Amino acid sequence: MFESKKKWAQKSAVSEVLGTVLLLGMAVIIFSSLIIYVMSATDRDDSSPNLDLVGYIGGDDRQVIIEHRGGESLDLKNVVIYVNKGVVDQFTVTFDKEGKPSQGSINNGRNGRWDIGGYYSYDFGENIQHWQVEVIIVDQISNSIIMSGVVNTGIDNYLSIDDTQVDFSWTPGMPLVGENIKFTGEVTITQNGRTINGAGFVTDWGWGFEDGTGSGQICHHSYSSWGAKTVTLTVTYDPSVFNCTEPFTNSTTKTVTVYQGPVAAFTWNPRWPYVGQKVNFTSTSTPPQLAGSGEISQYKWTFGDGQSITSEKWAEHVYAKVDIYKVTLTVSAVVNDRTLTNSTSNYVTVNASIPVDFPYADLDNSKTYTPGDIDVSVWMCDGTFDTNTSKTVDGRVWNAISGIGLVIPSTAYGGTYGDGEPRGECNPDVMNFQADTHVIVDASLSAQHITIKAHDIYLSYSNPISIDPIEGGGDKSGLTLEANGNISAAGTSFDTSELGNLNINIDVKADGFIDLTDSYFKTHQSGGGHATTSFSIDSLADDVI
Repeated sequence: MFESKKKWAQKSAVSEVLGTVLLLGMAVIIFSSLIIYVMSATDRDDSSPNLDLVGYIGGDDRQVIIEHRGGESLDLKNVVIYVNKGVVDQFTVTFDKEGKPSQGSINNGRNGRWDIGGYYSYDFGENIQHWQVEVIIVDQISNSIIMSGVVNTGIDNYLSIDDTQVDFSWTPGMPLVGENIKFTGEVTITQNGRTINGAGFVTDWGWGFEDGTGSGQICHHSYSSWGAKTVTLTVTYDPSVFNCTEPFTNSTTKTVTVYQGPVAAFTWNPRWPYVGQKVNFTSTSTPPQLAGSGEISQYKWTFGDGQSITSEKWAEHVYAKVDIYKVTLTVSAVVNDRTLTNSTSNYVTVNASIPVDFPYADLDNSKTYTPGDIDVSVWMCDGTFDTNTSKTVDGRVWNAISGIGLVIPSTAYGGTYGDGEPRGECNPDVMNFQADTHVIVDASLSAQHITIKAHDIYLSYSNPISIDPIEGGGDKSGLTLEANGNISAAGTSFDTSELGNLNINIDVKADGFIDLTDSYFKTHQSGGGHATTSFSIDSLADDVI
């Protein structure tokens, strides 16, 4: 929009200054709506009309409008309006004695005069928001230019592909895997030595990210892997500014390097520690990829019991009570002056302490047992037990009962020898193990039904239980684990197999927690028939993991 409030007389002919005014109008172009005053260097002629005229583009972006906002009434028959849409559409408007324009229309032109509130408008018949539109109004009586300026800024001629430049930027400049990246498209138009923002000429922004697409001048994207990524921006222009009817496109391609920050990971040993037992934590974290420095500089361990330390990639900790603890490792690395962090968490199950004289003496899980001189049984594959053990072997039913604790060591392979071959005398119909404190299974047991009852049950062997059911066995085939305290079976598998119609019941019950992390039950059946397995897992503490 522009406005003229003071008018200066032009003593020379108007025709001699129009060229100068047009050049001045182009020279003052800046790319927004403007209020522009154009003044000659001559003396003021008091006969020049004194009025306020404002020029702007109509709301539909098709019309140029000149509005009388205040001052003197203007005799229209003495007015000439020059309108320029760049250099491609230039015309002159004159008025007859009734005030009717030769082009366009005017309202409130009563008695051939232009009064306050009246306005002249001209419809170009197309959208002119991209074009530079200039207006000059001359009063012929006073021989003066009463208004001159740029109504709308833009191009002054049709574009060619050489006039357009497509570019884009992104932030952050060093994006990470999974990080939200903001892409911003840019279009510039260079014409006759001047450059303007060409975003308004674009009707569509299309993005190609190798692993997806996007749209809009501003587009967001993230990557799931690190490395060099090719990004292409294709823009589609309004065809009218190219003086054509078909859409016109232009594109640019850049390479965006996506960095992988450090990825935290860790292991711990022993995997199922006891209260008071030292737990060793080891970071297995991955350092940054495509990074300037690339090394992890800090390891922060949070143990889930209110304690934490910052150390190297190794840490030690001792837990004081039975619980399931969330352990978190946070690693940090500096990449090109940017500090990157990543965290991961695992749950560590801490079981009750083993009695001092319990034969499972090697707390570092080295599979070495030292039987003590107390009422503890160690069931062996040949059917023998240690001293002071209550045991019965009644046909195919084997029982092992201890007043304190019971250990089934790695030397007891259950239904197989050490090389995995079957061993018939170790595959009874029923196995019952019961102890007042703990039952520790570090061997593979095989029977039609296995029952283990104790205060705490620990299955430390990777494949401790194999059910060899009888066809249609119902309650006679399955597994029962009952604990007054906790059951720890993390990382173990339970296998059922053989032929025929199988009905297998698996019941796991504890008053404390049940840890089945990374455990699974596997049932496979062959030779016809069908297999049915029912599961019941119940923790009174509502802690099943």
